[in-house]
This record gives sequence, C-alpha cells and structure tokens, in this order.
Amino acid sequence: MEEEKIQHLTGALRNNTTLTQIRFVSNEIDDEGVQLLTNALRNNTTLKRLIFGGVEIGNKSTEDIANIIRDNTALTELDLWKNEIESEERAQDLANALRNNTTITNLHLRANRVGVKGAQHVVDALRNNKTLIELDLSYDLLGDEAIQSLADILRNSNTLIDLNLYGNEIGSEGAQHLADALRDNKTLSKLSLYGCKIGNAGAQYLADALRINTTLTELSLSNNEVDEATRHVVDTSKKSTELVIGW
Repeated sequence: MEEEKIQHLTGALRNNTTLTQIRFVSNEIDDEGVQLLTNALRNNTTLKRLIFGGVEIGNKSTEDIANIIRDNTALTELDLWKNEIESEERAQDLANALRNNTTITNLHLRANRVGVKGAQHVVDALRNNKTLIELDLSYDLLGDEAIQSLADILRNSNTLIDLNLYGNEIGSEGAQHLADALRDNKTLSKLSLYGCKIGNAGAQYLADALRINTTLTELSLSNNEVDEATRHVVDTSKKSTELVIGW
C-alpha cells in the first residue's frame, strides 16, 4: 500500500467516530506504514475488530501493534494471522501488552510460527486473563511447556469457549495435559486438535476425559494417526450427548 494512501487513510481514521472494524489483508505495508496506522488507532474509542492478515509485520510494527493492545480500551477482537511473528522478541512485545489487557475477547495468532519460547511468552501472559473467549494458536509451533501452560489456563478459565491448536505437534503427552484440564473445565465448548499427532495414546487420554466433561460440544481430531478401534473408544466414551467429534 503506497505511503500517500496510508497517510490519507490515517487522517480519516484519526477523526472517525463510527468505524467498528478494519481489515488489512495481504497488503504490502512497511514498518512506517504500520506505525502511521496504529498511531491513528491507539486512542480510537469505537473500533472493536482489527485484522492484520498476511502483512508480514516487522519488529517495529509488532511494537506498534502492542501499543494498540496496551492503549486501546475498545478493541475486543484482534486477528494477526500469518504475519511471521517468528522471533522471541516480537512474541515478547505482544505478550507484555496482553498481560494486562482486559478488553480483548477474541485473539487469533494462527500461522505465525512463534516457536517454543515465543509461544511460552504469549501463553504465560494469558494465565490470569479473565476476558478471553476465543484463542487461536494454530500452526504456531507450540512446545511442551506452552501446552502445559495452556492446560493450566484451560483448567482454571471461566471464560474460554473456543481453543484452536490446529497443526501443532503436541503429541500424546500434550493431549494428556489437555485431557487432564478438560476434566475440570466447565466452559470450553470447542477444541480443535486437527493434525496434532496425538496418536492412539493421546486419543485414549481424551476419551477418559470425555467420560467426565459435559460442556464440550465440538472436538476436532482429524489427521491424528488414530486407528479405528481407538476412534470407537473415543466415540463411545463421551458423557455429553451434544458432543460432535470430527474425524
């Protein structure tokens, strides 16, 4: 997006009092452009939904977006899909801003490949969050520690309804951590574990949890190397008659 166009846009955004959502998808916006846009939105009081998708933001841009998270008190949905937030430093910037945020309810960070340490920073920042309803960390290269921390969050959360972990190789051990959390959780209704390589052992852990959990209504387990016999065990173990399991 050309700088002149961005300047015109930021001028309009700065004085706008009606816009509730804005999308920047697959736009070639450099750090300076992102800074102009985020400065215009930091104190906006009407914006509810902000999407930066496929923009491939840099270190400086990540800081600017973190400033929006920190300063904007109207924003409830933030979607930063596929922006290559691959460094620990960038993830830390976002985590620091998220730590004290009390307004965002929907957070999407899919396909950012934040890695083991970066994911740990983000998840740790959400430990005491009381507002998050939907969390998408699909295809983010989560490590064992991040999965354990997520399980702790899930165990204690009274707000989280939708958790998407598609494409993270959490394995059977990660599935066990999540299953243990599901025994205690009373709010989660949707859990997506597509392509997480949980195997038969991981599926069995989940089956044991489903004998207790009564709130989950949608569980995605496709592409997890689970045999037919184990699938049958999972399908027949669920306590909730409303639960739909996708294979």
